[in-house]
Amino acid sequence: MTLRHCVRFGSHNEQEFITGDLSSTYDGLAYNANLVAWSATGIAGFVTGKGLYNREFVIDPLTHAFQHNLSALTNSEGKVKPSIGKMVEAYGSPIAGAINDEKRPVSADDFRSDQVRRGFVERVLAFQTETLNREVRESDATKYLDYIHGTEISLRPARVICPYFAMTDDTIDDWLGTNIALARAGLDLHPDAAVQVVLGRQVLVNESKLREITRRYRDDVGARTYFVWIDGFAEHEAALVELRAFLALVRQLGRQGAEVRNHYGGYFSTMLMHEDVNLLEGVCHGPQYGEDRELRPVGGGLPTAKFYVRRLHHRVRFREALRLLRSKGWLSSAQAYLENVCNCPKCRELIAEYGPDEGFARYGVTQPLVFQRGGRTVTAEYATRESLVNAAHHYMYAKQWEHEVLQAKGIAEIRRELREAAEDLGRRLGSSDVAYLRRWDFILEEF
Repeated sequence: MTLRHCVRFGSHNEQEFITGDLSSTYDGLAYNANLVAWSATGIAGFVTGKGLYNREFVIDPLTHAFQHNLSALTNSEGKVKPSIGKMVEAYGSPIAGAINDEKRPVSADDFRSDQVRRGFVERVLAFQTETLNREVRESDATKYLDYIHGTEISLRPARVICPYFAMTDDTIDDWLGTNIALARAGLDLHPDAAVQVVLGRQVLVNESKLREITRRYRDDVGARTYFVWIDGFAEHEAALVELRAFLALVRQLGRQGAEVRNHYGGYFSTMLMHEDVNLLEGVCHGPQYGEDRELRPVGGGLPTAKFYVRRLHHRVRFREALRLLRSKGWLSSAQAYLENVCNCPKCRELIAEYGPDEGFARYGVTQPLVFQRGGRTVTAEYATRESLVNAAHHYMYAKQWEHEVLQAKGIAEIRRELREAAEDLGRRLGSSDVAYLRRWDFILEEF
């Protein structure tokens, strides 16, 4: 399995960010099960029609969604959302009984029966192996596709992912045994299945519980591939103790030669893939950022114009980026911009058409929105679609560049560049805004 640089495809609105020239910026795709359940025909047609047929992919079964409060799964009328309903239908017992009949989340007690567990695992894995493949085989275009590809086409994931449930500091005792049993049942059916380990951030700093979790997965499961997902783990915000604990988690899971991949990660995770470090085998993110994600996401509010600064390996609000670039003189000429900021195809296109100042401004176009709040009229600025699309294209190219850095430079040089960026840009932004670069450098010192 390749999937070293994986992009999570969560909405058909994101197609333009993973096709065309941008299809070369990543290795593989991760689909969310709710999208597959609701729009299998659309995904099958999209993949086979956009030159992505040979691209490896996985389907995240998202079984953890059923252990939380049902408000996230229902609409304003209290009815289960159609895409979730399709998942419930495919996964069957005990999900269906809890959600449809008893109107409650599932609990670990629902999985105590070996028979129930095995049937559930079989259906979840079959959903991943058969849903898209069935759609493409039933398509009217299948014979044509078989002809142009020279073989009978199929859409099967590079790995199936065993059902899993999230474990927080308070629920480890409830869910750890169930997760282990589900993983073992999945490996009995598919020996090369991946096992996903999903933890709350508090667990990372609970040394005894983290040690117990990694021991159980390593000794009682022994999977060849692990995906990890830490709830809301933004690498640029993580404290030193959390970063150290994350390394310990990855190191322990991979101790017996298993491949470990981070299902939501940024540049810190990317650096852990470097051959001098060799702790992670792959990292995944969304096409519009998505480098960290909460298990129970909250509303996002108005879209804000932001720009991914390559030297910072992080996106900042456009106005902050604009002040930084102007203070450094990087908007004084096209050459200054392309040498110091970014020379990706999107930046070159905008700079060539509008010049450095106006070209960069295309990443920060906003419109006013007037609304009432607390009896007052409020005006807010929100990013236009043009600026969001431009920023997303730039971001995808920036992530490709970061992965290319792994091949071109040793970890010592990469660490030096982190320190230099912190020293140089910290003078303009403030030391606290670049402190994460120093933390990353410090953590990587042992390598």
